[in-house]
Amino acid sequence: MKEKTTRLFAITAFAFYSLVAMCQLPQHEIRFGIGIGYDRHAKSILDQYVEAYGLERNPWGGDLTCSEFSAHAEYLYHFHKHWAIGGTFGAAGADTWARQPWDEKYKASLEYSPFDYVFGGIIYTLVPSSDVDIKSRSYYAIPSVMYTWYDRRTFRLYSKAGLGIQYYRLDVTSDHHLYPEKHEDRWKLAYQVSCVGVETGGERMRGFVEIGYGKQGILNLGLILNL
Repeated sequence: MKEKTTRLFAITAFAFYSLVAMCQLPQHEIRFGIGIGYDRHAKSILDQYVEAYGLERNPWGGDLTCSEFSAHAEYLYHFHKHWAIGGTFGAAGADTWARQPWDEKYKASLEYSPFDYVFGGIIYTLVPSSDVDIKSRSYYAIPSVMYTWYDRRTFRLYSKAGLGIQYYRLDVTSDHHLYPEKHEDRWKLAYQVSCVGVETGGERMRGFVEIGYGKQGILNLGLILNL
């Protein structure tokens, strides 16, 4: 009888301690973030037009103009001191372009002047202009899971991963009949793997930075509200 009473007391104490610990842990949080990544599909379409029609990329940005910027809102439920589950909703987009090289553009004028060629080439290099515009837009929903490696009152170190779906649209437009337009829209998989995430701040409001790869970007940062 005494042994049963001791065991019941130990179980009750453990349950009470666990309940207190869960009450002290903010279980619900909402995140708002922005990120920068890379649209590989837009880059492949850009390469196709550059190679097929002898175009040149943006001289100031090159392949970096295929960078994809995203904005998202995320909810997480912390059901354990190490684990949380939730989901992300967001939108992302990339814009890039290509154009004729200056030599080709100038030859089409059928006139030649050393001054116009040199001065016009400088202006052509400095002033952005395009013959082919490539734009992508996507909207995504990604269920996610987060694991906390280290947590203190004002600091947390974690990793996060998720797999979901996105609606993706890409448009290639041009004012020149030489370059055909292209339009795509489809549903496809979306994912985000944040290898390292750091958040710091107060108990109710924090800032965060994540490094990873996926729809939210290679680098994303934002604000956390603990409810």
